[in-house]
Amino acid sequence: MYLIVGRPNCPWCDKAKEDLDAKGIEYVYVDMNKSMENMSMWKDILVNEMGVKTVPQIFKLTGGYDNLKESLDG
Repeated sequence: MYLIVGRPNCPWCDKAKEDLDAKGIEYVYVDMNKSMENMSMWKDILVNEMGVKTVPQIFKLTGGYDNLKESLDG
């Protein structure tokens, strides 16, 4: 599953969702502008912590520790 962090009127955000929909891949979409609290939190994470300034930002969700360990061990 994927996590897409985007904003309204973002053609690349829409394209990412369309591409995943076309492949039947599950995702969760977070509109970072939905509330001031959301925007502040995501801006802090994306810009201040990760150093990115564009959307969409797309994350592949691994799951919990057991899933991570399994993925790392191959």
